[in-house]
Amino acid sequence: MDVAEASLWFANTSVDGWNGTAWVRNIATGDFHAYDRFITERTFGAKKRVFHTPEDHKIDYVTYPIIRTADSKVWIVSSDNADIEGTEAYAQSYLLLEATLQGDIIEHTTQTLASGAEGPLTETVLATHYCDLERYSASNSDIFQNVTYGGYEITFHRGVTINVENEVRINGVYYEVKEVIPELLTTVCRCLKRA
Repeated sequence: MDVAEASLWFANTSVDGWNGTAWVRNIATGDFHAYDRFITERTFGAKKRVFHTPEDHKIDYVTYPIIRTADSKVWIVSSDNADIEGTEAYAQSYLLLEATLQGDIIEHTTQTLASGAEGPLTETVLATHYCDLERYSASNSDIFQNVTYGGYEITFHRGVTINVENEVRINGVYYEVKEVIPELLTTVCRCLKRA
């Protein structure tokens, strides 16, 4: 049995894909691999997984950047890597990030009043997407007592349109987008929680 046959032999887990409007059943078939969570960052074992597919059962991550497994867990396709034997790809390996939340991308606009003054802010939800929220270290303010600053990263799939003028609302909490970074197949927003 060559490596390509082994890849096909173990591909017995099918996944559904989110095309932006609906779930499409059985878009790919593969195998989840168990990796030691201590070989990479702290979240690997908790919410990141490697999914391995034969070449002819691979994920079309442009059409389906979000997938769902049979246990109803939702995953963002974070990266892909072709497995090559000789000169031919025989399989694909994907890094998946569990997306347990949905974030509303918010735009605030104002209208100029007849007097020439700016009117009140109007909040518009531009889109809602599956996402992951990660909190990093918090530090106390040097100036104000009882004020703590924390950094957050919100990860969306690559096709999300967002910029530093937007905010993200997750479960009623607002996060100010300070930086937007395209990372492999994802869009990562570095944010501060709005008080």
